[in-house]
Order: sequence, then C-alpha cells, then structure tokens
Amino acid sequence: MSDILAKDVAANKGWFMECIAAKRAKMAAAAAAAPPSEGVCAMDSGARGITVACRTRPVLGFEQQRGWYSAISCTGRAGKGTVHLHQPSLSFDRKPKIVDTTFQFDHAFGSDCPNTHVYEQVGKPLVSLALRGGVSTVFAYGQTGSGKTYTISSIVDQAAQDLFSLRPEVPQSYEGRRAKDPSLPEDPISLSLQYFEIVGDECQDLMAPGEKVLIREDRFKAVQVTNAKSVPISSPEEFVAMCVQAAGHRRTDATYRNDASSRSHSVCIVTVHNAAYPQSEDGRLHLVDLAGSEGVEDKKHHDKTKMKEAAAINKSLMGLKDCMRARTMASSAVASVRHVHVPYRAHKLTLLLKDSFELASTRQSHTVVLAMVAPNDVDVKHSLNTLRYAAPFKVAVKNARPPPPDPRNPSNWDHDKAAGFITLCSRGRIDPEVVMPGLSGLQMCKMPEQLFLERSMQCKGVSMKFAKEVYVKIWNRVVDCNTKARKEALKPRAKKKTKKPEGDYYQESVKKMQGKGQK
Repeated sequence: MSDILAKDVAANKGWFMECIAAKRAKMAAAAAAAPPSEGVCAMDSGARGITVACRTRPVLGFEQQRGWYSAISCTGRAGKGTVHLHQPSLSFDRKPKIVDTTFQFDHAFGSDCPNTHVYEQVGKPLVSLALRGGVSTVFAYGQTGSGKTYTISSIVDQAAQDLFSLRPEVPQSYEGRRAKDPSLPEDPISLSLQYFEIVGDECQDLMAPGEKVLIREDRFKAVQVTNAKSVPISSPEEFVAMCVQAAGHRRTDATYRNDASSRSHSVCIVTVHNAAYPQSEDGRLHLVDLAGSEGVEDKKHHDKTKMKEAAAINKSLMGLKDCMRARTMASSAVASVRHVHVPYRAHKLTLLLKDSFELASTRQSHTVVLAMVAPNDVDVKHSLNTLRYAAPFKVAVKNARPPPPDPRNPSNWDHDKAAGFITLCSRGRIDPEVVMPGLSGLQMCKMPEQLFLERSMQCKGVSMKFAKEVYVKIWNRVVDCNTKARKEALKPRAKKKTKKPEGDYYQESVKKMQGKGQK
C-alpha cells in the first residue's frame, strides 16, 4: 500500500469503524434468529484426523493508543465456524469501502472467547486420545504477536490437570497381575516429558540447554528422538513448572513487531506409558508452538542473521503446510484420481510427527491446526495470508469423485461382516459383541488400541498377547487395502484413442504432397 493510499485510508478511520460495527450487528442479529443447534466438537467425528480452528485475540491497550481497531469477526458454532476479514480499502474514485473475505473452519474463536472454551473444544479430546494410546498433536501458527505462545501455554496449564484426571479405569486383568506381583505400581500409567526447540534442521534440548537433539528413523522406519532429556511427571504442578522452565530457555529476539519474538519451533512431548497394556505402543501428546511467520514488511529492519532465521522459519512452515494439505487430500476423494505424496521426511519437524502424516500408520492420531490472527486493521494483509495458509486444510479438494468402496477394506464393512472377521481371526475366542457392540467396521478401525485390548480380554481365556495378534491382523488388512489402492492410482492410465476427423487426414496428405513437390 502506497503512502498516499495509506493516508487516505487512515483519514476515513471513523467511517471504516462504523461500517464494521454495522456488519457485526447484522451478523449478530442473523445468529440470534437462526434456530438453536447443539454444538458438537468437530473432533468427535474424526473422519479426516485433522481439525482446523482459528482464533483472534483482542486489541491490546498500546494498539488502541496507536489508533488501531479490530477488522476481524468470528461467527458460527462448534464444528462450523466462519471468520470474516474486513479489509479497509478505497475505490477507483478514492471513496472508502470494505472488502469482505470469509473463511470456513471447524472452529472460529473470537476475541471474547475464553481459554477454557478453546481447550474444551480442541485440547481436551487430544489429551483423552493420548491417554488411550493414540498420537495427538496441536499446532499454533500465525504471525509474531498474534497470541500463539499465550494459547499454547493455556492449553499446557489445563492439560496438566486432565493428564491425571482423565485417565482410563484400571482393567481387572492388571489388578490380577498386581495380586501376583506386588512390585507393580498401583497406577499403571506413567508420564514423561521432553521439551526441545527446532531451528531449521538443528534441534536443541530445552530441558538440558546446550545439548543437541537428533531426530531420525531407525532401520525399522520408526522415528527416534535421541539425546533429549526425558523427565518423569508425578503431578500437574510439576508438569507446569517444568514446561515454564524449559520455555524460558527458548530462543527469542527483539524484532520490529515483537520485543520477544520466538525464533524457533518449540516442541513439548508428553509420553504416556500404560503398564496395563505392555503390548500396545505408548501414547503421545505433541504441543507445538511454531515460530511466527514474517512478511516482507517485518523483514525490513532485520540484519543478516535474522534474515537467515526468517528464511529457515518460512521454509519449514511451508514444508509443514505441504504435509498437512497432502495428508488431507490423500484421505479424501482425490486419492482415487491421482497419487498424493506426503513429504514428511523433508524437515525435522514433520519427520517427528510421522505417525500423524504417514498413510500406512496403524496409530490412532488426530491433529489440530490453530491459525492465530491479530485483529488489527494494520495487520489485515498478514492475517489474510495466515487464513489462506490454514483454510485449505479444511476444504482441500473440490469436485472430486469419491472412489468406489473396497469390499476387502474393514473400514467399509457393516457390523455383521466386521463381527464375522473378528470371530474368524480369533477362531471364535473373542466375542465381537463385547468388543464392538453395534459398531460398524469404520467405528471398529477408529477404536484406540488399548480399548480394543481391554474389551477383548474381557472374553474368557483371551490373553493380551492374543488380543494384540487379532488387532494387528485387522490393521494389516486395512494397510494392505490402502497400499493396493495407492498402487492402482500410480499405474499409468490408458489414453483414449480418438479418431481424427476426415479434414485432418486431408490436410496431412496435402502437406506430404507439397513436401514431395519441393524436393
């Protein structure tokens, strides 16, 4: 925006504020007139494994003193939110106007939305999944000063309580093992914490400052985090204190927009080990506070070092975007049209979250993307970029024909067929009505591993090892069907032979005759 245009926009500040207030009043009246509907958490469906939410903070005191005002509105309910961006502008004859742009999200949290509501909608279900042995991830993305660290910190504070209060009941099989072996702990669940930062392809431990962390795959294609200090957690207060202490070692620096701008991605990993199910994998909760994205205007005052940091930050953010969008597209109808590659090995951050991105993973996983936007009118351009970054995760594919359901895939089976498969795999030892009462094949596949083992062991004579074998057989069938479908998509499609019209043959024969005549 040129200086002259910026001055004209600033001169019409009063008109812009009145126009935005009128639009908000109209939206509020429409919301009041709409029929009431029950707000359902978008994570309950879990169809995509990805929930996309947007949050805007209030206008701060010093921003009001500078004359800045809010230009973003949020409407909707849980599961269907809308973000309205009101961009002040001028028409060709220099008259003021508002350019409205809307974006659809699973959740849209306005400036008056408390931290408790945000956590209840997107944070609490993640904690519950991790305690059940799943992989939960939440990202906070946005420009510097948009409230990312504030939101992630509030999620940490509230998750600390639920990590101890939402624990599943101790199964009777574990009580029987404790009776034979009194050395086993009364509570089978143990928690451990790892906290480190990622700058480009370099990782530094924040629990033990100065130590380098390595993120790599082993020969079995499992991601290993080595040299990162792992600390056991015994209470919510201890968890919060360790997170605050580790976050204090994070790399920050003063920039033009923020006195304490984060210059790295911080990763907080809570590992959940359940001794009641030693055959199942540990649950994990990833809380990721991404470094602030920076535009051209933010880099004007950077020195050479900060320019390199900004380039590395933006590169990793684009890599994350590529993985998130590809993962969404691969789970949708577009996978039947063409092959979709998820490049999660391109960056350390995405490699760390392999279980959230890899299509062949048997882990139950869910990822929440929190797009954080500053509400100020001067930040409208950057907020628009943030919303455009996150919105494709919600609607990744349009006008794609859904693939025909594979009758061999358990996720496409009805209850009777899925129950018959469990009976066949277990040779009649596991009662399907105990494991999946009234559930479809898709609901069975979405069941956390620990819950499947717990219900299977309720059947007489079923050990944990045997229940694990049946669970692996089911997921091997799912992975084999998905792999076969992807191989079919990779095959070159036969091109249809089109018959040339008679006019084309006539033109070609004329050209050949002319060529012979010239020779």
